[in-house]
Amino acid sequence: NDIDGISSIKVTDKTKANKSSKSTVDVYVNGSDSLFVPTYNTKFTVKTSREYDVEYRIQYFYYLDNDGVLQEKEVQLPMMFVQDDNNTDHNFTDFPTHIVNDNSPAITLSGIKIDVDDLTKIRDDYDNKIPTFETNVTEAKSSAQIVEFINTNL
Repeated sequence: NDIDGISSIKVTDKTKANKSSKSTVDVYVNGSDSLFVPTYNTKFTVKTSREYDVEYRIQYFYYLDNDGVLQEKEVQLPMMFVQDDNNTDHNFTDFPTHIVNDNSPAITLSGIKIDVDDLTKIRDDYDNKIPTFETNVTEAKSSAQIVEFINTNL
């Protein structure tokens, strides 16, 4: 789902200007010339994890070509991730404020919104699907085993 208030994301090769040890690329939002900056959780002034960030993820799409041969298409997509709230960090709750504080004027407070229904869906899917993953993916699987599992369980 889109995040209201972010209209564009540009990703380039990482430059020396990007001091983040976690980032592998440079990210720019809403046409800004300034690097996108994630907010970090901290414990005793030590940065422990990112509250949110944009990362490149590889998605694979499969289709049959005109000759009926299965083809694979690899696409790199920028994706925003936001950590869920926990007992000490309020990542999802604080996201709209923190992203603006660290990335103004490229992002303004009036525009950032993530629908709570989206978070609920993610949590529900995680709760429902993780037991299947834990049960069935305890060791490396061959592509044939994966296909067999999908054919049996879907």
